[in-house]
This record gives sequence, C-alpha cells and structure tokens, in this order.
Amino acid sequence: LGPEGAAPLAKAMLSDILVSLSQCVLLNDTLKVLMYAPGTQSGESQMMSILDSLDISYNKIEKEPSVKNKKSDQITKTSDDEERGYLSFDTDGWVLLPMQKASKSDLTSSSLGSKLEDALERIRKLLADMVG
Repeated sequence: LGPEGAAPLAKAMLSDILVSLSQCVLLNDTLKVLMYAPGTQSGESQMMSILDSLDISYNKIEKEPSVKNKKSDQITKTSDDEERGYLSFDTDGWVLLPMQKASKSDLTSSSLGSKLEDALERIRKLLADMVG
C-alpha cells in the first residue's frame, strides 16, 4: 500500500466501524466515545470531518459547556447544570475525546494501555459529573 494507500485504508476501516456501531440497535442507549489523536484542534477537525461525511452526530467536550456542535443540539445545559457544572449527552451520537499529552513521539509509542487507562478515567469523571 505504501504511505499513499495506508491513510485511506485506515480511514475506510474507521468509517466502517463507526457506521456499524452507530447503527447497532443494541447500543442505542450506550454512551459511545471516540478518542482521537493527536488531541489537537487539527485532530478534532479531522474526526469531525469523518463523522460529518458519514452523517453521524457527535458531541464535543468543551471547556465551556454551553458550546454546541454544528451538527446537532445534543449537548444541553439547564440552570441546574450550570450550578453543578455537568453536561448531558444524547447517546445517539459519539463523544469526541482528545488524547491527552499527545506528542509526536507519544503517538508512535506502543503504550496503548496507558492511553486507554487515561481515557477510561476521564470518561468516568465525565459520567460522575453528569450524574451530579
């Protein structure tokens, strides 16, 4: 494949998985999280572009909870939420979660376990904040 073919193949494989999981009836009430790297604005833009091209809705985790994504109104905030500082997510879409501390060397390292552990801890914190 070479470098010219590897990226399109990876995108096609990711697209296939995202569509399959998004259409799976058993996951309708499940919070679906897509962790992306690099955890930069560029990485986020690439993931949003892929999801938009597949017509899959998503939520961005923002520092400002009132910010909503351009595709839907899935992130909602009530006055009670403002006091507690949490969000509610529509489980029909995906939550975009940037990889933390993603340097170029970190992206090529084989320590996937530590990356997934960090993501799990952050998702648990997000869920705890949502519940109150």
